[in-house]
Amino acid sequence: MGTKILVVNIGSASKKYSIFDATHELAFFHFEQEEGGYIVTIKKENSFEKGSVSKEDYSNSIEFLSNYLSENMNIQSDDIVSVAFRIVAPGTYFQKDRIIDEDFIENIKNVEKFDELHISPVIEEIKKVSKMYSEQKKIGVSDSAFHNTKKEESKYYGISKELQDTYDYKRFGYHGISVESVVEKIKEESSIENKKMIICHLGGGISITAINNGISLDNTMGFSPLEGPVMATRSGNVDEVLLMDLFREEKMLSDNEKIEFLFEKSGLLGLSGISSDLRILREESFKGNNDAKFAVRVYVFNIVKSILEMASVSKGVDMIVFTGTVGLRASFIRELILEELQWLGFYFDVEKNSDNSVNSDYFMIHSHDSKKEILVCGTDEMKMILKRTMRFV
Repeated sequence: MGTKILVVNIGSASKKYSIFDATHELAFFHFEQEEGGYIVTIKKENSFEKGSVSKEDYSNSIEFLSNYLSENMNIQSDDIVSVAFRIVAPGTYFQKDRIIDEDFIENIKNVEKFDELHISPVIEEIKKVSKMYSEQKKIGVSDSAFHNTKKEESKYYGISKELQDTYDYKRFGYHGISVESVVEKIKEESSIENKKMIICHLGGGISITAINNGISLDNTMGFSPLEGPVMATRSGNVDEVLLMDLFREEKMLSDNEKIEFLFEKSGLLGLSGISSDLRILREESFKGNNDAKFAVRVYVFNIVKSILEMASVSKGVDMIVFTGTVGLRASFIRELILEELQWLGFYFDVEKNSDNSVNSDYFMIHSHDSKKEILVCGTDEMKMILKRTMRFV
């Protein structure tokens, strides 16, 4: 058996893979849907490839990847010692990294009902990878483990504690791998001792995390990644009584229909009736589309409110960090958020924030007279998954 590690990060609409030799990333593969078709982007040290793939290749992406590694990089299955998976699943069992064995599979199947859109693809991928790499050790890396340090009060809902303990209903929090990777990057650049940070992961999903001394105090996601502010296609927090009535009125009877509505048809998409893509909503706003404008306003309002909620948990804030695809790339969203936080002492430099020439995943955008720091920082979930996997190898 070799020394290389394959990292697998499966979403509901995309699949990411990285192949590492020690801590060195040899190649990164991103399979996704685009304009009704399927594409794969392959990044290596000295090359970048992007091209269409068939629906079959997308479905069997691990087979496509294995063939590519063998034919183009001379990496055979025996060269891989282990395969690591990002695991986003509710339950105390999934709040730690684990070897994927029969017990793990049984446990993840038991929670599949809570989020089939996200958990089912991971179960299917584990099955396919296990056939392709049968001898390699498989590791499940928890997306909520970083939030184990959350305040105990933040883990419970306002319903019977006895029932919550019985059925393992807790606010586990997510985006932990992403947040941990950002904290590690900040540690490399400066001291975080006694530093109170709010980390805003803004992507398809959104979570806001209160950090003190590099430790998670609270996170806006809860039992599932649905809880929190309005997201791209996820509703975020909605009154349960309203939902019960809505599902009855719209005759949404099955769990799948309800989950699909809340996870895939809500958020920016539901509010605007146009798109979940902020770039499109921005263009439509400029054209005078009031629904697009309103969707963005609700989106920003909810993020700002969540930032202030997390600041109350950490009893103050010294730095705000933007990460995730939107946090890193959408300067106009950062601007709209920060305009609402100037009263807290967060003054941003318009030029630094909107400078499209910045080709970096780590840069400060606060102004010289700002009382507090504002950082834009790329997340590196793949490398963090690798780091945690190496404990098992």
